[in-house]
Amino acid sequence: PKEIANRAIKNVSRGVYHPDALDITREQHTELKEQFDKWVDGWRYGNKGTNLRAKILLHELLQSKRALGILDFDVSRLVLKDIPSLDHLDPQKPNDSQYPNQYYEPSDTSYATRDDVINGLGNMMLTDTKTNSEMSNKPMHLRLDEYQGELRGHWLIEEIEDLLEDDEYGRNQEEGGKSVRVPKDEFFRERKERLRGYFYAVVSMPYSSKHADLPD
Repeated sequence: PKEIANRAIKNVSRGVYHPDALDITREQHTELKEQFDKWVDGWRYGNKGTNLRAKILLHELLQSKRALGILDFDVSRLVLKDIPSLDHLDPQKPNDSQYPNQYYEPSDTSYATRDDVINGLGNMMLTDTKTNSEMSNKPMHLRLDEYQGELRGHWLIEEIEDLLEDDEYGRNQEEGGKSVRVPKDEFFRERKERLRGYFYAVVSMPYSSKHADLPD
């Protein structure tokens, strides 16, 4: 809101900003959260501004540990060994000839097209350029197996795996004599909601703090 922005500008003293001293009311906080949610809702893969913002915030999350409703940040932790790359969890271009029926397809009651969902926030992840290239157009269940280095075992990856294994968000697909997990519409809706909450926790974290409170 403009009124808060004006107060923030006045809070600059001799070129030094003191964000912790900027108090806002509960109603203003609610309004800020609503505006933030609306803004993030429009993020789409391929837009330069979106790509940069998503990279920065996902990288912040990768530098965190989650416990008891908070995120603890360690900015000295080297998470990615190569240039960060914004990744599609489920690829834009399925390799149906090699992995038939193993990619997300919207249900008959879906609220959006496949392209809308695949290029939306719920399908975004950060990895390094080398790993992204090696994963190519493999389906999500195989891509999760290939995250390397510090990403393996990270809470953000484990959360994706848990969602995919939950029948509310993923489904079994029998293919080639084995069962694989494929994301449903609900997977991307839920992950979008969670990322939106995590991102807001990061941007609203006190300036001098290394801890962010997660939404309920």
